[in-house]
Amino acid sequence: MNSFKLGNSFTAELTGNYRTREVYAYMDLKPNWYLNIGAQKKFKNNSTLKFSFNDIFFTSNPEARNVYSNYIENFVVRRETRVATLSYTYDFGSSKNGQPRKTGGADDLKQRIGNGQIIVNK
Repeated sequence: MNSFKLGNSFTAELTGNYRTREVYAYMDLKPNWYLNIGAQKKFKNNSTLKFSFNDIFFTSNPEARNVYSNYIENFVVRRETRVATLSYTYDFGSSKNGQPRKTGGADDLKQRIGNGQIIVNK
């Protein structure tokens, strides 16, 4: 995965994957690969516009050959792996003005202890 800053609050991303040939007992799975691209623009009003396109070359469909005794089967799985997505998000608030987030019981225990002295009743 590579991300590129393009200026003017634009960012682009390129992602790819390659799977080499895999051989299982009687199945020989051919190599396959894909390449995804995406871009986003951040605006000053705390919103973001994103676009992505997956498997741009339509290469992520598994192909295999099964050989078992006197039986031979070749198959290709055809599914729609090319998907384009457009999204817009807007942040309605700021976490700076909200209440501090509790991280666990340790903070509560520290407050009850006070200055670090623990008094044990005998």
